[in-house]
Amino acid sequence: MNRVVNFDFPTDQPERAKEFFTDIFGWKFKEWLNEDYWLVETGDKIKRGINGSMIKRRHPDQKPTVMIQVENIDITLKKVIDEGGLVVFPKRTIPKVGYMAYFNDPEGNTVCIMQFTTDAI
Repeated sequence: MNRVVNFDFPTDQPERAKEFFTDIFGWKFKEWLNEDYWLVETGDKIKRGINGSMIKRRHPDQKPTVMIQVENIDITLKKVIDEGGLVVFPKRTIPKVGYMAYFNDPEGNTVCIMQFTTDAI
């Protein structure tokens, strides 16, 4: 089954956002590859919940999204199109991590999908 494995939210002021979420929820932030992208640890890995990420906002319409892990991104993207969705950010390779893409569902919600594979180059 395909599961939600991450959330991602944009920010205009990363330092302010990190301070806000750390002070309120105790979240921990770790910058990833100096790309204005931070991994967010939301709690104890033994307890229920997911971790996420925060990204410096890249366009004014960028909204928070959830990431769903998929077995095969190409098959999933075809299904998205067949079922009336719209690919808004095509498949992208993240070396040694996997492949990701974004689509809008028929309701206009943006969703990220990720196929994890260390073979991605």
